[in-house]
Amino acid sequence: MSCFGGDPQIAAWAGLSPGNNESAGKKKSSRIAKGNKSLKAVLCQAAWAACKSKGTRLASFFYRIQKRRGQKKATIATAHLILRKIYKMLKDKVPYQETGWDYLTSSTSSVEYWIKKIEAQGFNVKLESTEAS
Repeated sequence: MSCFGGDPQIAAWAGLSPGNNESAGKKKSSRIAKGNKSLKAVLCQAAWAACKSKGTRLASFFYRIQKRRGQKKATIATAHLILRKIYKMLKDKVPYQETGWDYLTSSTSSVEYWIKKIEAQGFNVKLESTEAS
């Protein structure tokens, strides 16, 4: 794994890094690279299978991208995420830990996010719990 500088380099080698064209300050998306065709095919099949699984972070990621970009781009983005996770697991020698469907939308992280945003504007935030009646 040391031959790759990091997960962006392995994604580029596999042909799963997003294309990026910029001209005169305007950013435009472009095609993904050709890369390793067999690895890309296996990862896309894994992404497709992962989106069919219920209650997983990969399925959640797939459906969030699919709403905005479509099914094919969501498949490539999920394959990219799978490859990055595999690289990190092999590099750090740690097992995969599923974070769950609501990992990115948990209410505690949302509250903490908005508290930081409000405090960045120069306000003090004090939270008090309400009594259930």
